Amino acid sequence: MGRKRKIKCLTYGMLNSFVSRNNDLDGYWAIGKIYLFMLNSESMVLNIDMLNQSLIPYDKDLELLAIKYGETLKYHLIKRGFQLNQFKHATLTLTGYPNCINVIYGQTAPNKIRCELTITDTENRQYYKDIDVWCREYNPELEPFDITKRDRILKDIISVKKAIELISD
Repeated sequence: MGRKRKIKCLTYGMLNSFVSRNNDLDGYWAIGKIYLFMLNSESMVLNIDMLNQSLIPYDKDLELLAIKYGETLKYHLIKRGFQLNQFKHATLTLTGYPNCINVIYGQTAPNKIRCELTITDTENRQYYKDIDVWCREYNPELEPFDITKRDRILKDIISVKKAIELISD
């Protein structure tokens, strides 16, 4: 498989994993927590630098998410035969659109978040994928909580870091 195709497939897979209901943070759907952060910070845009594992604007509660997806991206790049120094940027931009009601979801998920992942290599080639997801802001009274999910996320991060070390050696 060619270089361009590998990176496009990776971009698609990372973005779909991010918007999945299985993407949880502290036992709750991460997208809902991100949307609540957007409302509270009055910034409807969140940028996650996946290579540096940082957030703009910064939020302590969402930092684990940046680390998890940053480590996962690095693992998959190395697994596909790439060097991390071949890439300048890998940015996930989330933009919230409040009260953008979807006919299918109605009031259950009345807010849209556009998720855009852009990976840029050192030759300034960009690989881009975007997807819209509808959500409601995080509300612990409406969502079931699973404390074991946080423990699984931490174990996943540790196992990905170990896998990167094994692959890199």
